[in-house]
Amino acid sequence: MKNTTVRESGTVAAVAGWKWIAAAVFFGAVLLLCRFSPNPNAAPEAGVKMALPDRVGDMTGGESQGMTEVEKRVLPEDTEMVRRLYGNAQGDVLALTIVLAGGAKNSIHRAEACLPAQGWSIDNEEVIPVTLANGHQLKVMKVSIHRGSEPAYGKPVTRRAYYLYWFVGKDSSTPSHWTRVFLGSWDRVWHNRNHRWAYVSVFMPVMDDRLYAPRDEKQTLAIMRDFIAKSAPAYMYSELGDDAPARQD
Repeated sequence: MKNTTVRESGTVAAVAGWKWIAAAVFFGAVLLLCRFSPNPNAAPEAGVKMALPDRVGDMTGGESQGMTEVEKRVLPEDTEMVRRLYGNAQGDVLALTIVLAGGAKNSIHRAEACLPAQGWSIDNEEVIPVTLANGHQLKVMKVSIHRGSEPAYGKPVTRRAYYLYWFVGKDSSTPSHWTRVFLGSWDRVWHNRNHRWAYVSVFMPVMDDRLYAPRDEKQTLAIMRDFIAKSAPAYMYSELGDDAPARQD
């Protein structure tokens, strides 16, 4: 019985190993085809409008903001960006940002690469669904982050926040960086289509230490999901009066 168990375990491990190898070979083949395939005939089309709504629910948007000087130095010249802060009468404030890639590949990158550079530590991340106001379901990546002690109300506190993001192509959306890479390569090879990917993010700090109307993690996340549900159909082309939802993976 013992030898049989060991043999079965070895067989399972071998099958699992071959699956990973097969997946790696397939993905590599797609990338290789993408590398040597002809350029798409059509210019890449964006899946988002680079104009953010003035109002979302009870939240009013401030002045539209472009790139900071640091972002201008880091990102390729043909990268587009729009950012807006939104707030309500209760003192809740969040930031909505869209980064639209140009011709260069490094316009869009994983949030996990830039958040630590801004002083944030990542606690955990998971994909969560958001049901949009038009009934479609959008999958976004939820990143729980914190930053070292900051003075607040006369005492040091650890600032916590949520960062929700997802990627948008012409008719696709995904919370996964690697799925975005795969979809872009697949469509380029098999459909002769070049996505101009956008990176959408919503940031909001947790304010459970606030003297007036404190807001905990659960309340913060609820506000963010409601904000995305109401705002996404305003700037995602696949959600603008189109009965067919965006392709999601």
